[in-house]
Amino acid sequence: MHTLFTIREIPDYQEKYTQVNLLYLALVDKYFSYELRCFAQELETELSNAIDLMRLREFYIQLSDIVEETQMESLNNLLKQRFLIAAPMACYIQGLTNELLYCLLSRDIETDKRGFRLAMDILLK
Repeated sequence: MHTLFTIREIPDYQEKYTQVNLLYLALVDKYFSYELRCFAQELETELSNAIDLMRLREFYIQLSDIVEETQMESLNNLLKQRFLIAAPMACYIQGLTNELLYCLLSRDIETDKRGFRLAMDILLK
């Protein structure tokens, strides 16, 4: 996995937020990968702790015996539409992306340059 630029390439800026934003940009690939793995694992753990899968399967089988398969599929789709408006992973990725955009668009007080310009300056050295 590659980084945009190395941490050693980042010049010292007086503004602490500029330093943090550039560090975030330098490590964004590794950070996103790590965060997504952790979030997926956390979701899986929470779901398995909250739901008794054996009981849920038994209940599903009981319902399937009573109702036709097409009706069960319709019920599943209705439940998904009602309770899962947006996938949790998609929402989490959107939050990470928003943070990335903030880093790119934030302006350094010292140089009066945006994060994107500062990152490009580092890359073009």
